[in-house]
Amino acid sequence: MRSPLPLLVLVLALAGGAAAAQGGPDAVNKPLLGIAGQADRFESQTGQDSQVRHIFLGWGQGSSWGPPFAQLLAGLKPIPMIHIGTDRGRAPIEAITPAGIAAGRGDAYLVALNQAIAAYGGQVFVRVMAEMNNPRNLYAPTRLNGVSKGPSHSAAAYKQAFRRAYLILHGGDVDAILRRLGQRPVGRELAVNPTTALIVIWNPIAGLDADSPRPAQAFYPGDAYVDMVGNDMFASRTGVASLAANEALYRAHPDKPYALPEWGLSIDDPGFVAKICTFLKTRPRTKLAAYYDARPRSAFDLGSKAATRTEYRRCITPIGAKAPMFQPGLPTSAQLRLTAEPPRGDAPLDVTFEPYANLAKPVLRWVLVFGDGKVQEQSGPPPDSVTHTYTKNGLYNATLTVYLEPPFVLAAIRNVAQTQVKVGKKAVEPLRLAARPSSGRAPFSVSFRATVTVQGTSWDFIPGDGTSRSGQGRPPRFLGHTYTTPGIYRAVLVVHLGQNERLLSYADVRVR
Repeated sequence: MRSPLPLLVLVLALAGGAAAAQGGPDAVNKPLLGIAGQADRFESQTGQDSQVRHIFLGWGQGSSWGPPFAQLLAGLKPIPMIHIGTDRGRAPIEAITPAGIAAGRGDAYLVALNQAIAAYGGQVFVRVMAEMNNPRNLYAPTRLNGVSKGPSHSAAAYKQAFRRAYLILHGGDVDAILRRLGQRPVGRELAVNPTTALIVIWNPIAGLDADSPRPAQAFYPGDAYVDMVGNDMFASRTGVASLAANEALYRAHPDKPYALPEWGLSIDDPGFVAKICTFLKTRPRTKLAAYYDARPRSAFDLGSKAATRTEYRRCITPIGAKAPMFQPGLPTSAQLRLTAEPPRGDAPLDVTFEPYANLAKPVLRWVLVFGDGKVQEQSGPPPDSVTHTYTKNGLYNATLTVYLEPPFVLAAIRNVAQTQVKVGKKAVEPLRLAARPSSGRAPFSVSFRATVTVQGTSWDFIPGDGTSRSGQGRPPRFLGHTYTTPGIYRAVLVVHLGQNERLLSYADVRVR
């Protein structure tokens, strides 16, 4: 059911901190709860504080027509959920076919959404052509009378389109994978939206394939291209929604987080709500349930369904999880880098550094720590080049830090690039930070080894998860820290040498 806007390891991160009060076998699962339509109206009906706000976009909407993505996403906090269809808007006219998407003819729109998600700086759910097995949808393989629409709308075309959309939206350097899929490359490196930031949902109506142990399997693009599996369920009369098919879809994908991105009633049936509630409470991989919808004159609005409202408020509203703290991804070398010329030589060595920053938001302040204690910093984007002279032998790690928003303090360091300069033949590294081990499953304990060959006055350690610690003199040789939430963290150690003189080193940690 959709109308255009006037619209296990992976996201167990999303709900790991957000959802689970799952201490034992009898613990109640706590999914994120969402709504399509008017969130304040739904809150007055059910008491639900909707953490996920759901809209439906036609192809090109948010980019080439309608309000821009930035405006749309900003209005859907805490967590936006966007459905992308192939229509041109209210008119049921197809803007692009699944085969067209697979062929790359929709890349401009997908790339624009990739960039918008990166710029948004928070978590986003995206549903790509959901209910693909529903013949009412333009991208479905058949018409309502059962007649095939041909190869351009086949299940094979849908799977290729979904894979392409998944890769482009998550970004990075995707061309090699696209070539392996037999698809044309994008021809550029894209902004990286890790699975902590973007969750792409594959989402049929299981009830339309109710007799299958693996509903809609013909459309499944493969585990590598799906972050979350979802099912839409609607009760238009008592018992019409297939609870058995929903259970079959849940069991068919045991390694994937699960969702009910759209579910609702056009009748007053508290028994159906109670069954949905039981499913949400007892299926621990279910991380999201969004009601459709809350608008006056909608058949699914709860305004005229007193018994349903009461049951929803009693059973579902209390189990809603709060949106977790967002952990953004780290910039790629295509987004942020620092080069040095020449990278080696004898002292005194004049080096020209070339900072490069092409991030989702403008740089408001930059800091260049040269690795020998000297620092240069200024407001605004970094210049094309910065020169520095190294007067002593050493192995220096020069680091560029950029801030996209205040506060411009050490505890907010996130976007950092580094390059190494070797001065002299017997070069000693003043500061080095190493993580052992550097990847693991949450809760994940890391021992950071700090190698320091100079005497500092004080130090700061910023693990990258919002915490920090500091001390006087030289830092300890080993710094321990435990990460409780999955994500990619950049741990930074700063050693202060004197007034406005410091060294900086960092190490990356990946927590599943």
